[in-house]
Amino acid sequence: MGKPSRRWEADNTRDVSDSTPPEQEVVRKFFSEEEITPKEPTLQDVMQAITASRTALEEKIDSLASDFSVLRDDHRRLAERVTSAEKQLKELGPEIEGASKISRQMEKIIKDLELRAEDAENRLRQNNIRIMGLPEKVEGTSMVDFLEKWLKENIAEEGLSQFFAVERAHRVPARPSPLGVPARPVIAKLLHYKDRDHLLTQSRKKGDCTLDNQVI
Repeated sequence: MGKPSRRWEADNTRDVSDSTPPEQEVVRKFFSEEEITPKEPTLQDVMQAITASRTALEEKIDSLASDFSVLRDDHRRLAERVTSAEKQLKELGPEIEGASKISRQMEKIIKDLELRAEDAENRLRQNNIRIMGLPEKVEGTSMVDFLEKWLKENIAEEGLSQFFAVERAHRVPARPSPLGVPARPVIAKLLHYKDRDHLLTQSRKKGDCTLDNQVI
């Protein structure tokens, strides 16, 4: 058997290389040796990186300087306001002191008026008497006329002043009581406190008295 011809060997070689799968050929071409091997940075690359970092740092410094300038202006304006407020307070000092003095005087006057009002109220009350158990509607149309007559006839027949009089009288509370509830008390104001004291003394001596079968 003779040797195969060179043409046949060449044809076989072409057939073997052509038998490589197409996807592997694509991967081999895509990942070349130059692309897989990391590339060392050049001096120019390093200088560009340094320049970029320096530029970014300068921008941040400029921004901080602007913010600091704004804060400084705010602080200056605040200091001016504080100074102005202190000046105004200093100018208003005499007026504030005068107002405080007037306030103290008004407090004194109000306290004095309260004492006088309390004294006047006590003086008004010192002529009052309270009558308990007086039947409802027994007074008729005039409580004052009824009491003047009833007090003279039943409590103090003698000893009252010639000026004895009941200035005013009313029941408390003003609303009538329901049926079955004890009669409302009567408050009467006499013209003179001496008559009031005499009536109270005679009432203690006489003890309970009755009217329409009710103890008064």
